[in-house]
Amino acid sequence: IFKEMTYALSDFFRISLNQGQDWIPVEKEIKHIRDYLIILQIRYGDALTYSIEIEETITNYSMLKMILQPLIENAVYHGTKLVRRTGKIIVQAFLDEHDYIHFYIIDNGKGIPDKKLKEINQELSNGLDTDFKEGYGLFNVNKRLLLYYGKEAKIQITSIVDTGTTVHVIIPTMKKGAAKHV
Repeated sequence: IFKEMTYALSDFFRISLNQGQDWIPVEKEIKHIRDYLIILQIRYGDALTYSIEIEETITNYSMLKMILQPLIENAVYHGTKLVRRTGKIIVQAFLDEHDYIHFYIIDNGKGIPDKKLKEINQELSNGLDTDFKEGYGLFNVNKRLLLYYGKEAKIQITSIVDTGTTVHVIIPTMKKGAAKHV
């Protein structure tokens, strides 16, 4: 376990830093979240499981780094960690027919009450004008997406109390090496 943790941590930090670059290949972002989930699984043991289901075609694209990890962190700390059953995180990604990449972070955690969910989605739709006071990671990711991709990127959240939450991230595609410079 120590060896596995050491490799996961070193990869995690290497990808986080990425030589100061904001854009990374999708495959590196996936590696980053896999390392993060390995670290969490070592930390929580049998209390956390995960699966990563990625359509192979999306690995040919670049994306803004550090988009998925904060969302997975939210799923664990605000969702699965708070239930008595084994927590499960599922990460899915695919390319649609309009050249948008869709990421889903699905958890079986405590869920979000309807009123709170409506507030969160309203703040997300406020975009750069958001006035968030909590959920810093989520709104930080949303602002970064909007600053780098414009209104083509979005985050949508659905949730059912005592069942779980799904965070859906949509970004336009960019071929490797074709990242925007802001």
